[in-house]
Amino acid sequence: MKANHVNGSYSLMRLKISGDGEQTISVSQVDERCFNRHSEYDYSNCRMIIYKIEEDAEALQDIKLSYVQGVSGWDRETHAMFENLEKGDYYVYVEIDWNANTEDTEFCVTCYGATRTFFLRDEKSLFDKNALLRKGYQSKCQKQDEAVKCVNYDSKGAPAIKKFSGFTEEGYGFIHFENNEKSATLKEKVVYKNFKGLTLCSPQQGEQYDISVGPGEQKTILMQCHPEGYSMSSSTSSQISFSGKQLK
Repeated sequence: MKANHVNGSYSLMRLKISGDGEQTISVSQVDERCFNRHSEYDYSNCRMIIYKIEEDAEALQDIKLSYVQGVSGWDRETHAMFENLEKGDYYVYVEIDWNANTEDTEFCVTCYGATRTFFLRDEKSLFDKNALLRKGYQSKCQKQDEAVKCVNYDSKGAPAIKKFSGFTEEGYGFIHFENNEKSATLKEKVVYKNFKGLTLCSPQQGEQYDISVGPGEQKTILMQCHPEGYSMSSSTSSQISFSGKQLK
């Protein structure tokens, strides 16, 4: 399936897989051999994430997504390979950081393997990009992925508040909060002293975040990582309030 998008946007292909089995999903950029030898054309960094649609719905908040795998690469083709991908409907998220001198931003997404597969359409117009990414990383946290760090606030008297964090191969970082306390609210402020190669995604901005997570709420901080590398250090202050009382 062919698609294109500008920098800062993305594509979201709906993929149907007819049966369980081995599959390879690929993104192919225009071959450099299609250009004059003196051309400055070069391949751009590509991010690809595969989500399984467990339960479909019209609104994003009602869709149940399962994060499957994320990859990235600077080559002509970026691959995600699966020994056994289950039958069902999937979203293939593609985001390419086009080089400044790239004029042809068309690319092709393919899926081939043991069973019949086909792409339906690009559904990026249905969802906000950052909201979709946040929902995907929430599912990654719920799966208790070994690459995700999890801490709670037991020392502050709120063991049912959890904070998940991680950086992914596709080039995003996330901090996800789940508050399962009945009467506790978490307030946390983080100031990054070093934030090289990282960008906080909307609605956060700059080099700090200030967040409040009430009972029953889930919230996610999202950041994009520069493909050539990143570094960070920070200071954190957290408070838990219980029915007017405050623990520090």
